[in-house]
Formats: sequence, structure tokens, C-alpha cells
Amino acid sequence: MAACYETVTSERCANLLGRIEGLRISRPWLGYANVLFLELGKLHTETLKTRRRTLRTRKGQVCFMIEPNWRVEKRRSIQFGSEFSDARIAKGVPSLRGQHVERIELTDGLPELQVTFDDGRCLRTFADWDTQPAWTILVHDRSLADLASVWDGIDVTPCLHVEQGRLQIEYDFDDRDIDLRRLRRFRCPRLQKRR
Repeated sequence: MAACYETVTSERCANLLGRIEGLRISRPWLGYANVLFLELGKLHTETLKTRRRTLRTRKGQVCFMIEPNWRVEKRRSIQFGSEFSDARIAKGVPSLRGQHVERIELTDGLPELQVTFDDGRCLRTFADWDTQPAWTILVHDRSLADLASVWDGIDVTPCLHVEQGRLQIEYDFDDRDIDLRRLRRFRCPRLQKRR
């Protein structure tokens, strides 16, 4: 696997977020350590092969991966969040299924995520123990990502997140699928190979 990183302008970020608005939460789920995952749009099954077994997972067109800390607010109260009891979180997460993403906003300064749903609830992120906001938006449907032509024919997942206080897109791909010199000509900043 490899990744390429690119700093994102506020215009490009707003364009991407605007394409995601209106999608429905198809599969909300909770990962290890209260990481919240919201699979948006049409679901598809993906097979992941590890050394020991084959796993099948259902992914949406877009996935929000929200690491603690986060909370879901009603109009006048907090409904549940990453620091609530396991029982309250387990009850709250499924209640997000079927909601449409009405608006996605980023706060000024160090960008935290604020997602408003069509029922009036709002998901907010807030880093209080790490040096950077801890959220990622993975775009599995390339038609929503507005990719450069260098990615044509390549299975790539763009991921919007914060790195060193700046918005950036990380492009994750299998380096066996591409001649890395092609990306260097594209001037892909910070190209990294990893296994």
C-alpha cells in the first residue's frame, strides 16, 4: 500500500463537503475505543483478505470516521457522546440510521467537524487530549471526489482529515496498481510506501 498527501484549499474542501450533503446514513457503527463510523449513501460489500481469514464488510459511498471526542446534540441537550456510558452510546448510535446529512461545517482555526442531520441533531467533534482534530472522511465513491486525471484507472480512496493544523487529502492506493513515477510527475507531495 502507498499514500500520497495533498494540502486542500478551503474552496476544494467546501466543494467536496457539498457533494456529501444530502446523503443518508445507511450504517452507523461503533469501533474500538468508541470510534464512531457513519457509512453514508448506498452500501456495497467489500472483501478484505488477511493472512488468517477473509472478512466481508459493508461500506458506504462515504464514511465518516470520528475518533473521540465527539458528541451528538439535540436542540437543547447532549443526547450521547464518546464519553457517555456504553449503554447510552449503544442506544444512541443506531438512532442515526436513516438520517440525512443536511449540512457539514468546519470550525474556524483548527478545523473541527460539525454535521447537522435532517432531524435537527448535530454531531460535533472536539479534540481535547491530542494535538490535532481526530476525524477522517473517506470517499469510496470516486464520482463524489472530483479526482485529478492522474488517478484514472486506479483504485484509490481519498481521505479528508487534518494534519499539522491544515486540511489535507490522503490518497490511499495499492502501489502495485500504478507506476509511482506517474505520481511523481503529478508532483504528489509526500508520497509514502507502506505495508
